[in-house]
Amino acid sequence: MPGAPGSTFLNNMATMEGGDVFANGKAEITISGASMQGAAAAADGGSIAISGNSTLVLTATTVSKASAINRRGCIGVTENATLIMVRSAASGCSTSNGVAGGIGVQDTATVILDNSNVTNNIAGTDAPQPAAAGGIAADRRSKVMLIDARVSGNKAGFGGGLFLMGEASLVTEGSNRITGNTAGTCRVYGFWGCMHGWGSGVSDRT
Repeated sequence: MPGAPGSTFLNNMATMEGGDVFANGKAEITISGASMQGAAAAADGGSIAISGNSTLVLTATTVSKASAINRRGCIGVTENATLIMVRSAASGCSTSNGVAGGIGVQDTATVILDNSNVTNNIAGTDAPQPAAAGGIAADRRSKVMLIDARVSGNKAGFGGGLFLMGEASLVTEGSNRITGNTAGTCRVYGFWGCMHGWGSGVSDRT
């Protein structure tokens, strides 16, 4: 999916948030053609954590194999921040104890996935109880927009593909594929006919 080779972020670590990138206070960042692999954060946002009205645009970039002990294994987007992914991917990330193996968005933040993939992420690998959202978690009036996107192969206790609560919203355009996600028991609504296991589509707790 990514295009020409660009910057490489490899095996970076943070004692709190964002092993590769941390942005706050109305920061504006654009990353193109990059490979971001193997990052880790002791708290949230294994590879990337953005908040405080900041904006991050990822184009032809792959975020992969990142991990967070708490939440948001690949990318965390909070506090009115905006993440735009174009022809990019968040893949193979995980959380040890918390929600959102792939991307976590909350506190009126926005995530837009344009022709991008969220795949093969796992939430709560070491959690004593099932964690939510293998792929994407949205909470507290946040917004997720999918445009010709793919969310597949993600695993969690609740909402294998996507998990929405707290007045979060989901908007879809084009041809999206939410398939092959797996989860444990939960209150679940089948989404686009995708029911490859409990919670494989969208789980909505309001």
